[in-house]
Amino acid sequence: MLIQNSSPNSIFYGISNPGSADCGTIDANNTQDVGYNNESNVSVVISPLGGSSTFPITIPETGTGMVITVGLYFG
Repeated sequence: MLIQNSSPNSIFYGISNPGSADCGTIDANNTQDVGYNNESNVSVVISPLGGSSTFPITIPETGTGMVITVGLYFG
């Protein structure tokens, strides 16, 4: 699964499912392959790098090559 950051700033992501978890950053206008292909109940939390606002997403079923596009503007 890919997370595409279409935001003008870098973002932090946290990603997990019932068996594992990971986190990282994605620079503005970049894409990160985060794995989690063909998984169930994947939770993703996006926030501005260094910020406290969050945007949670739950994906019931992921697929290989699935893309999550983030285009949030945090103020």
